[in-house]
Amino acid sequence: MKFRLVDRTKAHIKSKIEAIFHANQNYPCLIFTTYLAQVFRFQSIASTKIRFLSLFNFACFQCVTLPLFLQLIFVSTKNVIVLSMQLFESIYCVSVCIEYGLQFISHKRNVSLLQSFHRIFIKNHKYVKRILTIEYVASTIITIILVILGSMWFLESTISTMTEEELQLTNRQNPDRKFKTEFFLPFDYSLSPYYELVWVVVVYYGVILQTILFETITTMPFITLHIKGQLDILAYYLRSIGNSHFVYTDIKEGTRVLLLPTVAAPSSSLYQSNIGIENYRPKSQYTKRLIVKIIRHHQKLMRIVDRYERHCQTVFGLRLLVTVLLMVALLCQLVFTDVSRGYICASMFVVLQFNYFLCTGSELIDSGVANIHRSVFNNLWYTCDSDVWKLLRPIVLVSQKPRHFKFMRFYIIDYRSFVSSLRVAYSLFIVFTKFS
Repeated sequence: MKFRLVDRTKAHIKSKIEAIFHANQNYPCLIFTTYLAQVFRFQSIASTKIRFLSLFNFACFQCVTLPLFLQLIFVSTKNVIVLSMQLFESIYCVSVCIEYGLQFISHKRNVSLLQSFHRIFIKNHKYVKRILTIEYVASTIITIILVILGSMWFLESTISTMTEEELQLTNRQNPDRKFKTEFFLPFDYSLSPYYELVWVVVVYYGVILQTILFETITTMPFITLHIKGQLDILAYYLRSIGNSHFVYTDIKEGTRVLLLPTVAAPSSSLYQSNIGIENYRPKSQYTKRLIVKIIRHHQKLMRIVDRYERHCQTVFGLRLLVTVLLMVALLCQLVFTDVSRGYICASMFVVLQFNYFLCTGSELIDSGVANIHRSVFNNLWYTCDSDVWKLLRPIVLVSQKPRHFKFMRFYIIDYRSFVSSLRVAYSLFIVFTKFS
């Protein structure tokens, strides 16, 4: 039964990927994120303008963010326990709200970036299906995890009793009827039937929160995953240089070609159904043309990486800052309050993803460039003309340098920066405990 379930799951994923791969004329990218963007009107199929529903969602979300931010200011004058209880939720919702606002500001640039993917990226290759499979499986797993964590966050606030410190944060007639956050409402929602109606509102806010969180966590690593896939495709073509087997002469369309030692046309016995006489090329001529195409496509990919890096400079800084602040807030809750350890661990898992996936995306780009460099020396270029190495020199010079994302062009983002952010968060927590 176990093996049947695994086989059925693999068959279902394979059929989904085949449908996505053949249904899209353009390069398929960000499958789940694009669907959520259409549902919440970040973008529309007919138009790229932001619709009324997106503004309505953003305005409704302020009913949660605004009171949390105001409470954070007012409770800072009280004791440390009250501040610790409110610090994490306030920073968390405010940071998600800022990410939501960045969606509006950078909407046109995001659409333009995806259009450049459709125009430049190679689609007709086996590596593309592999990347789509990774994205589909990872999106499903992350969605399930976020739903579970969101449910834990919601239930933890409703089933626990009010403490003396929490009573200082509310003026409701029924303080036991509480939620994890306050709402900017003109009535006391602890009274019936408002309390039952607010449950629906909380679920609505939770869907918006998890949707924005999914986009925040997954967009950057998935885009870098597709860029790395394109670099791996170029590395695949580089490794084929000098080999006398069937390869691809048009890396964009995937046209097959048979390498010949001379310019003479092959005999009719060598013809195949998918190879025509016009697709036959001599070995030296083909190799030079292939290298030129690889270099041009590599330059286009590097320009996309530079463009994406400039586009996400604000996001880089925000992720680093938010991760440090949220880690400090969680450590304060762990030490000064009696919040359940399961809630702390679940929240810690979500917080670490903000920075970890950012560092993972940077490492993916660097590993793709390093794969290009290794592939240059892992082929049979020495069996070709002497001009082949001269053509390969530009791509060797570019790919031999590390290629990580940088914040403000000097702070390198990699796994070491992830560890450094944890150290900074712990140091700030120590300073906070000494002055509290």
